[in-house]
Amino acid sequence: MHQRRRLIASVRRDGALLARSVPLPRNVAHATIRLHYRPRTCRHRDPINLTPTQKALVDGLRDFGLVPDDDPRFVTDLMPAIHPVEKGRPGALWLTVTITDHTREDHR
Repeated sequence: MHQRRRLIASVRRDGALLARSVPLPRNVAHATIRLHYRPRTCRHRDPINLTPTQKALVDGLRDFGLVPDDDPRFVTDLMPAIHPVEKGRPGALWLTVTITDHTREDHR
């Protein structure tokens, strides 16, 4: 259990660090977020199993300051998407973040 908590904390920190490296705004009114995964192999995968990773990444975006909180007032989490394997390409994991309202005057 301790190892799982450390892994989740690491993914959360990575989410905040990655948010700093791209031109994401801070304090937006609402964001829609989806995790995308392109596996290396063709075995069956279930998108719902990716939700803990997406949750940790959304927490990292909140830590960055994208939104004041990660509840439904500010964030819509879409079900993660699993893309087909692309022969010769490595597996990949990425987020799409859609900002629906840019900045909030007051985020209490």
